[in-house]
Amino acid sequence: MAAHRIGLTMRSDRAPGHGEIRDVLARDWAAFMAAVLPEAAWLALPSAPGAAEECIARWELDGFILTGGNDLGQDPVRDAAEKAVLALALARTLPVLGVCRGLQFVQSYFGGRIARADPTVHVAACHIVHLAQGNRTREIEVNSFHRFCVREDDLVPELSPFAVSGDGCVEGARSRDGRIVCLQWHPEREETVSETDRGLVRSLFGWE
Repeated sequence: MAAHRIGLTMRSDRAPGHGEIRDVLARDWAAFMAAVLPEAAWLALPSAPGAAEECIARWELDGFILTGGNDLGQDPVRDAAEKAVLALALARTLPVLGVCRGLQFVQSYFGGRIARADPTVHVAACHIVHLAQGNRTREIEVNSFHRFCVREDDLVPELSPFAVSGDGCVEGARSRDGRIVCLQWHPEREETVSETDRGLVRSLFGWE
């Protein structure tokens, strides 16, 4: 069944000169959702305690995207909100896309280890990953904006890798039932969405 109403979590940011902690969503996401999932409505989910669950119930959301930004532990409020979202999605077998931090968050949720990434390869750079498709493997180039990573040897048993970088970091993983797909790169930051990213996202949310 296709997901028709998708909730996107937001990063936390401190407003310069005000000291307020704000939930923010890059404008890239609006363009990405319009390009990749025009059939679906989407809603930004607040990180306030209980607010995400209330939005999920009120708007009858049936799919989720854990967006990037913020290292794990940087904002315990966001961490708690996303933990509640992921727990609900797992309980109801609803699809979840984890992007960048999202991959690390899912790994951590299941008790897995997070490692430091090589900044010369993974911070504000592009690099090649080996992408498995069926019985074949091909190389694609992806963007990279993360200081932490998941090593292939550390990946939790709940996830299976389908994309790995040359230095052994997991760049793509999915749950055994296919309901969770995690990408270490940012598909929303590309000027033109790749067919690989389009296919992964549309398949996850049931539109292919």
